[in-house]
Amino acid sequence: MTKASPVAEGAVKPDNQIVFTTVGEQLRTIATVITVSRQATEDWSELQGIIEQALRFQVDKEDDWQILRGDGTGENYNGLITQATAYNGALTGAGAYNKADQILRAMQQVMAADEVEPNYIIMHPDDSIGIRLIKDANGNYIFGTPAGRGAPGVWGLTPIVTTVMPTGKFLIGSSNPNAAEIRDGFGTEIEISLHHSDNFVRNLATIRCERRSLLTVKRPGALIYGTFSQSPL
Repeated sequence: MTKASPVAEGAVKPDNQIVFTTVGEQLRTIATVITVSRQATEDWSELQGIIEQALRFQVDKEDDWQILRGDGTGENYNGLITQATAYNGALTGAGAYNKADQILRAMQQVMAADEVEPNYIIMHPDDSIGIRLIKDANGNYIFGTPAGRGAPGVWGLTPIVTTVMPTGKFLIGSSNPNAAEIRDGFGTEIEISLHHSDNFVRNLATIRCERRSLLTVKRPGALIYGTFSQSPL
């Protein structure tokens, strides 16, 4: 898409164009089921919270994994990591650096490409802790203090700390819908059936938990995926 430009009074306005690339994406279903006795459903008011919480946890956990690491094969999502732009290691330079330096350089990579400005970083707890342990020459912590709680922001980025991200890796991106967007076909649903397989004759009930969602990455250049390394300062 060409950029807008100043136009003299009475002059012809410059033509613009948007080039679309056709990419097929579809809603994906993540589901799990559990079978319980018919008698257990009679105590549903007592079990409902426990079962629903457990099933939702498993579905949401897989949903997180797919959004970040899905490889696009079969019914897997085409995840953020798969579609992200690789970190340009040359930006790190040959001098001493740490993980915080790399994050800033990754932000530079996005902004230099005139992409949507990043506002979050996803990393493993090990790497988040490593950054929090960075100290200045006087031994003072740079990112937060021992009295603080929660992972501090790095260069204004909101930290998303999860074991779904491999150790030693990071991904910066933007929650702006022009960068990437997640759409839910419907929220997480839980249903019970007595008529699955031979449930009826065995006095069993099947509980299904599922959700459908769609991930679209519109600007891969707004997502940077890289490997942490460190040259001691």
